[in-house]
Amino acid sequence: MQDDCYLIAADGWKAETSRIIEKDKKGNEKDKGWTCDLLPKTLIVAAISPRSRKPLRKLGADLRKA
Repeated sequence: MQDDCYLIAADGWKAETSRIIEKDKKGNEKDKGWTCDLLPKTLIVAAISPRSRKPLRKLGADLRKA
């Protein structure tokens, strides 16, 4: 909580998402999804309309299977 308050005080209220890119043993970059320093993913996804959430959940499930 203190870290969140510091981010808001220092940078203002801007919840920006960023991609999580990791390198494997061979040096290839792999996209591991996204993150947000200020807000949890669940709150961001919950703010999306219900019609958009269903396809997003299906894509997430498909990615986990792969």
